[in-house]
Amino acid sequence: ASLNDGATQYVCVGWVGTGSTPLSGTSNVTAFNITNASTLTWLWQTNYWLDLTPWSDGELDVATGWFARGSNVTITATASNGYHFTTWGGDLASTNNPLVLAMNQAYPGLIAYFAVNTNDVVSSAGPNGNISPLGAVFVPYGGTTNFLITPNANYHVTNVIVDGSSAGVPTNYTFVSVTNGGHTIAAYFGIDQFTLTVASSWGAPNPGVGITTNNYGNPISAWVAGSPAVFGNTQYVSVGWAGTGSVLPNGAGTNTSFNITNTSTLTWLWKTNYWLATAASGAGSVGVPASWQGAGSNVVIGASPSNGYHFVNWTGDLAATTNNPLNLTMSQAYSVIANFAVNTNGITSSAGPNGNISPLGAIFVPYGGTTNFLITPNANYHVTNVIVDGASVGATSGWTFVSVTNAHTIEAHFGIDTYTLGVASLYGAPSPAGITTNDWNTPIIASVAGSPVTLSGTQYVCIGWVGTGSAPPNFFTVLPHQRSESSLIAFRWVL
Repeated sequence: ASLNDGATQYVCVGWVGTGSTPLSGTSNVTAFNITNASTLTWLWQTNYWLDLTPWSDGELDVATGWFARGSNVTITATASNGYHFTTWGGDLASTNNPLVLAMNQAYPGLIAYFAVNTNDVVSSAGPNGNISPLGAVFVPYGGTTNFLITPNANYHVTNVIVDGSSAGVPTNYTFVSVTNGGHTIAAYFGIDQFTLTVASSWGAPNPGVGITTNNYGNPISAWVAGSPAVFGNTQYVSVGWAGTGSVLPNGAGTNTSFNITNTSTLTWLWKTNYWLATAASGAGSVGVPASWQGAGSNVVIGASPSNGYHFVNWTGDLAATTNNPLNLTMSQAYSVIANFAVNTNGITSSAGPNGNISPLGAIFVPYGGTTNFLITPNANYHVTNVIVDGASVGATSGWTFVSVTNAHTIEAHFGIDTYTLGVASLYGAPSPAGITTNDWNTPIIASVAGSPVTLSGTQYVCIGWVGTGSAPPNFFTVLPHQRSESSLIAFRWVL
C-alpha cells in the first residue's frame, strides 16, 4: 500500500505489535487471534520523487523513480560519443559527475546537460600571404571547417602542411568530420616566378640562349655581345629584338632592360650582310667602295673611266657584262672588277705616188700617246707637201703626233726631182738657151745653130762645148744627154 502526495510518497513497509499482534512484519497485511490486550502499529516509509532527464546526446545510469527519504542516490551521466557532460540543472546546479544525491527532498526535475566536444585546429601563415581563419579554431565533434589560403599579390602558395604532412598547394583546405583536437595547418608562400626564353642565332647574349626562371618584378638587363659577327665573307649584325610578355614588342640596339612580371620571350634579331669587294682594272674608279651590303639588297654600282679611258666590262664573281651601272642583287658575297681600257684615236695616213709614209693606213694611238710618221720619197723624188688634218705643214720628211686625244689625218705628196740646165754660147742660136729647169732624167738634146757666124769679116765656128753635171765634158756641135743633176753647157767657138 502506498499513498502519493505530489512528489512525496508514503509506503507501508510493515508493522510492529504487542500482545496478540506479531511483533513485526513487512507487509501491509497481518492476521492473528487476539487473546490479550494488544497493539498494532503500521509502519510507513517516506519516499521522494526523483525525476531524471538526460539532455540530448547523453544518458543516466539511474532511472526516474521514488527513492527513500535520507537515502543517497549516486547518478552517473554518460555523454554520447563526441559529447561531454557539462552540468546538472533543474532542481539543483552541480558539475559533479557522478552526482551523489541525498534524498532529503523530492527532485521532480533534475536534468543532466551535455555538450558536443570541440576540437582545436591551429592555423598559421608564412610571410607574403594569409590563411583564414587564422589561429586556434574550435570545431564541434564530427564537424567540418574550411580554411581559405590567400597569397599576397604576385605571390603563390608553395606548400600547405596539415598535421605535419604536405597537402600540396591548395588555395583552400577543409577538415571534415573532426573527431579529435590538435590539428594544425600551416600555409607557406613564395614569390611568383616567370620564365624568360632567350633566342639568338649569333653573338653572345646575356641572359644566354635558353630559359631562365625569374622572380616577379626582378629587374633584367639584357644585352648581346659579338655584333657584328663575321664568318668569311658573311657578316651578321644585331639590329634589335622582338619580345613578348614583359619585353617590349620590338626595339633597336643591342641592349634592353625590363622588370619581368609575366612569362616572356626575347629574340635577338640579326641582319645578314655579304661582303662586296670592288676593284678597278685600268684607269678608272668604282662608285661603290668595298663594303658590307645587306643580303637581298640591290646595289647600283657605277664605273667611271679616267680621262682618255673607257669602261670595258665587269668581271669577277659574275658573268662578264657591259652593263653600266651594274645592278647587283646581294644574294651572296661578290667580288666585282670594273675593267677599263685606254681610248685609242685613229690616225689615217696616206701617200701620193712616188713615195711612202710609214706607218701607212689607219693607226690607233692610245689616249695621250705619241706616234711618229716617216715620209720617204722614191729615188729621184722629193716631198712636195705634207698635209696634217687638212692643213699644210710643209715638205717634211717626218711628222710626230704628240699627246693624241682625238682622230687625225696625214697625207704625204711627192714630186720628181728637178735640175737646172744653164746654156752659154757667145754666138749662134743654142737650144735650149739660158737656164731651164728639167725633171730628173729628162732627155735633153742640146744644139747650137748658126755656125759658122760671120761678123764684120770675122767668122766664128762652134767647135764643141764644155759641160758640168749631167752634160758630157766635151763634144761636138750636137749634145744629146739626160738630166740627172743640175748641169752647165758652154759651147766653144773659135775664130
